[in-house]
Order: sequence, then C-alpha cells, then structure tokens
Amino acid sequence: MDAKNIRNVDISKIFIYFGIVIFIISSIDLIDITLPLRLASPEWLFGTTQNIIASVLAPALSLVLVLTGLYFITNSSTNKKLLGFEKTIGLISFIFGFILILNLLVYSLSMKAYETSVLSSVKLQKETTLDKLNRLKNTPELNISEELYNKKVAELNNAETQQIKIVKNGLFKKNVKIIIELLLYIGLYLGIGKISFDSSKTNLLKLKFNNNN
Repeated sequence: MDAKNIRNVDISKIFIYFGIVIFIISSIDLIDITLPLRLASPEWLFGTTQNIIASVLAPALSLVLVLTGLYFITNSSTNKKLLGFEKTIGLISFIFGFILILNLLVYSLSMKAYETSVLSSVKLQKETTLDKLNRLKNTPELNISEELYNKKVAELNNAETQQIKIVKNGLFKKNVKIIIELLLYIGLYLGIGKISFDSSKTNLLKLKFNNNN
C-alpha cells in the first residue's frame, strides 16, 4: 500500500469512527423520544412524530459518513470483513426506513382521532363559557336581557366556528408537512441502504476477481 492509500485509510477511519459515534448518540436520542410507547394516544403520536422528524436526519448523515469512510478503504484494499460491515450499514438503513414507514402508517391512521381530540377541546371551551353565561343570566341582580344573552350566545357560536376552521386548516398543513417529510426520510434511508448493498455487491465481485488473478 503506497503513501497515498495509507493516508486515505487514515482519513476513512476518522469518517467511520465519527459516523459511529454520531449514530450511537442520535439513536439514543430517538429511543428517548419514542419510549415509553403510547400508540393508543393520538396526542402522543402527533408530538412524537414531529420530534422524530426533527431528530432522524442525524443517523442518516452518520451512516453516510461511515459509508464514505468504507469507500476510501475499499478503494485501497478490501476484504470480507469490510464487505460485511458495509452490508450491515445497509441493513441498518433499511431497518430505519421500514420503521419510518410504520410510523407513517400509524400516524396516518391517527390523524382523524387527533383532530377530533383537538376539536373536542375547542367545543369544551365553548361549553364552559356558555355555562358561565347561563349562570350570569340566571342571576336576578344582573338583570341580563334576553336580547343581550342571545347576542352573546351568537358571538360564542361564531367564535367556535372560526376556531374550528383555524384548527382544521392548521392541522391539515401540519399533516401534509409531516407526511412529506416522512416520505423524504423514508426515501433517504432506503436509498442509503440500496447504495450500500450495491456497493458491497460490486466490491465482492472485485474481490473475487482479484483472488482469481
């Protein structure tokens, strides 16, 4: 191995070690975000999915760093251990991709339930305010007229309608954003996995060819 190849191997080790450290740290963060699992709670799914999206890029970048390091090494020399490591990186990437697919499916199924939960809070707020208004109306000392009472009720109903519209529009935008981001990350992880397996396959053919010669 010449001096240039030795230098490439040294650089590649930095990429690999750095990538492994980032992967471990970011994976621990993801585990901390998702545990304990509360799949029956739409609120938990909504919040956790947003946190996963905010954290899931780091493991992907760490896998790319490791693959880059392996690329430098396998360009200089290769063996079955390195090829096995390369396949392992691909397998990990595929696992992350499939986990995100499951996350997407579960999240999609829970969107309506989460919307219902949020809208229930809006309706409860209106009912609480209406209950207070009814108590005030039934207080003789305040002498609230029927006309004023009806006006306040109408205002409450209008406010509820507007709030429901705002909530629905806001949730629609968030859901579209979350689904698009999940799809992009799924494509990223599956892409990294495919590239890793294809590279491992190519390097295995090179190794067999070199051994035969």
